Amino acid sequence: VSTAAAFQALAAGPQDSGRALDSRTRLSRLLETLQSGSLAAASRWMTNRLQPIAAELCPWIGRLGTVFAGTSCHGHMLTGSGSAYFAVMRSARHARRVAAELSSRKLGTVFASATCR
Repeated sequence: VSTAAAFQALAAGPQDSGRALDSRTRLSRLLETLQSGSLAAASRWMTNRLQPIAAELCPWIGRLGTVFAGTSCHGHMLTGSGSAYFAVMRSARHARRVAAELSSRKLGTVFASATCR
């Protein structure tokens, strides 16, 4: 999805004056839960306000969301306006298993990565 088109659609939509406060609150909660080490809790605070717009412009994004929702991941979302789609998995093993499954379904380039702990 074109980043310019996504931002143009975002600007044309209804404006929410409370959005900035909500964004700061969500970011604060995301950072708190990441610092506590709870990926499951942190995933609930992930947000991308371009995702619904990008999904309207490109139905493939909605399909990816449906596929990832069926992986038992902690959370999943689109990066920016659509250069990638990612998920936070329960473990590196879970990530490798899901990556292999998604690769076999020919959904595009799929790979698993792990954090350094």
